[in-house]
Amino acid sequence: MFGNVDSLVGNMRRQMFYKNQQQPHMKREEMKGVPIQRSASARRGCTNGYYYPTPTTTGSPINRAPRSTTLFRRKLPPIEITVECTLEELFRGCVKEVSYTRNVIDRRSGYTELREEVQMVIIKRGWKKGTTVTFEGRGNECSGGTPSDVVFIISEKDHPIFKRADSNDLVLKVKVPLVDVLTGWTLNFRLISGENVSHPFADEIIFPGYQKVIEGQGMSVANSKDKRGNLIIKFEIVFPRKLNKEQIMMLKAVL
Repeated sequence: MFGNVDSLVGNMRRQMFYKNQQQPHMKREEMKGVPIQRSASARRGCTNGYYYPTPTTTGSPINRAPRSTTLFRRKLPPIEITVECTLEELFRGCVKEVSYTRNVIDRRSGYTELREEVQMVIIKRGWKKGTTVTFEGRGNECSGGTPSDVVFIISEKDHPIFKRADSNDLVLKVKVPLVDVLTGWTLNFRLISGENVSHPFADEIIFPGYQKVIEGQGMSVANSKDKRGNLIIKFEIVFPRKLNKEQIMMLKAVL
């Protein structure tokens, strides 16, 4: 009798042991980010959603779990905008109000929308064309990426009178009739600063290729208080197309 009881108890203990050793079947869940609406920027290679790289594991993928998952954030290409300035604006310095559009993600809906922005750009005296001003993070936005920068590129408008040399000098080209060259004359013009100047050419003989340099009347020098380049005046002598016999005789007598 007792032997049957002992056998029964042993069977029950073995059944409970095997039951505890059984592992439930676990389904592998797919890892997902937070989905949002795709936009035009996504079609250009920027995925509207979080970027999940392949987890790095050590050892058997069954026995070892991923140590960490890193969220990568790419920086988008910058927005480049040309800012046109006159020579007078670059001479004195100014403030430009520049409008541009950029892609912005709506934080509530997750949609990407175009938004118009206005940025104040400070132009410092003496700046040259090609100078850049960068505002970090003020460009396009993309989910999973770092906002791009906005780069404003200074451009120089053509001036009706002056031309800027590679340095801080200004070049002024003047046409002079031959009669004025021989008899003397006065050049009246306005400097880039707005000051009116009268320069006489009574004792100077102007010939082809002759240049007159007026120091300190050119463009402002960047990062200096009051330093300026030079003004270079280049002359083009206008010769008469025809002379009569009387004029020729008079020239021979004088020359």
